[in-house]
Amino acid sequence: MLYLDQPIQVGFSYDSLINGTINEPQSPFAVTPKNISLADLSQDTLTAVPGTFASQNVASTANTTFIAARASWYFLQTWIQEFPEYKPKNNRLSLWGESYGGHYVPTLAGYIGSQNKLIATKNITTTAAVPLHIEVVGLVNACIDNSIQTPLYPVFAYDNTYGLQVINNTEYQDALDAVPQCLNLTDTCRNLAEKLDPEGWGNNKRVNQACETAYKFCFGPTLQPFNSKGHDLFDFTQLAPDSFPPKFAAGYLNSREVQLALGVPLNFTGLSTAVAQAFVETGDFIRGHNLELLGDLLDSGVRVALVYGDRDYQCNWLGGEQISLAIQSSSSASFRAAGYASISTNGSYIGGVVRQHGNLSFSRVFDAGHQVPYYQPETAYRIFSRAMAGADIATGQILTEADYSTAGPSSSFCIKNTVPQPPKPLCYTWDIMETCTPPQAALLANGTAIVRDFIMVGYVLPNGTEVIY
Repeated sequence: MLYLDQPIQVGFSYDSLINGTINEPQSPFAVTPKNISLADLSQDTLTAVPGTFASQNVASTANTTFIAARASWYFLQTWIQEFPEYKPKNNRLSLWGESYGGHYVPTLAGYIGSQNKLIATKNITTTAAVPLHIEVVGLVNACIDNSIQTPLYPVFAYDNTYGLQVINNTEYQDALDAVPQCLNLTDTCRNLAEKLDPEGWGNNKRVNQACETAYKFCFGPTLQPFNSKGHDLFDFTQLAPDSFPPKFAAGYLNSREVQLALGVPLNFTGLSTAVAQAFVETGDFIRGHNLELLGDLLDSGVRVALVYGDRDYQCNWLGGEQISLAIQSSSSASFRAAGYASISTNGSYIGGVVRQHGNLSFSRVFDAGHQVPYYQPETAYRIFSRAMAGADIATGQILTEADYSTAGPSSSFCIKNTVPQPPKPLCYTWDIMETCTPPQAALLANGTAIVRDFIMVGYVLPNGTEVIY
């Protein structure tokens, strides 16, 4: 399994290196360039964490999913040639992604397919290029197409299977009223992009402005009512700050021992502000093509698995379900006619429900947020393993042929959930913004917090008394 840090400047990927600091209580993502001295290292505090980072230059990263796909294809070609021991059997591989992976994965899979055609006809300039054959595309709580999923944001916030009416009726109606304008702006963006930037280079000012305008509007009136209520975007049953899933990977990957073992010369960046800014400025989220690409992949024999936890709001399952029904392929009608079947996680537990016909499946995973494997690891593993093996998602006992379909009700909305108890609070210093309360952040900023293994365990009173949670 290969984890790919892309676009460049995220994770351990970099263009050029700079030294700088991060003010953790203020933002764990904003880097202030600074020449680090030994004095800085000796005075390391949470408000000025020193490190080495990618350049932070917006012009030195991809600014569209299309560019990211091209870079990823070249990386995969280089990887196979430089490390032949990791070359996949028969050059076959599968692509899985989560969240914005709903853009990255279909576009990369589509680009790989188009490059394969050029390789086959010898119309490619890259020497020694190898055709790569996609077997499975898997998407977990993925945001795939704005025009399909955005209208479901107010619906999910107002009426869901957990019985949580997060927004009131007035807010619900106002959000619904904003949807047509969002869709009109989306159409304008896509039509211009098709005419003036069909290959997605992100270098046409008129297209970028139209798509950025659509992005900012669509994520304004339709989402703002929910955002003002203090619920966690990635698990709407919980209030922010929410310490689950744990953010421990940040501390682990930024430890000196791990970085030395990996041979990396910089800190791990969980979210790059440079990449985020670059993608916002081109309105990449709005540009589309992913639905069409998924349909093409299905018609070319690729298995497509859509997996959605039903506690996520950001890329919620109602929108994901509509995505599955909107994909156009030769088997679309048969997929829509299929019903929901239970997902047998093991002999005693039903982990969710699935609609499947042939190579396309849509799974609703019960009691799971945005990062499904954290909440329901066994169910997520079963779905992954069955999709990879070409077996039915419901049981894993049937090899799915073109005529395979699940049977059951046409909707699963009647299956209701119970709001879970909140997790134990845990203020983690590598992600203060998402895990700590404002009073805790203030204590961390003024140096009176007691921290052990990056976890705030208490604080010191003005008289010197330690208070341990």
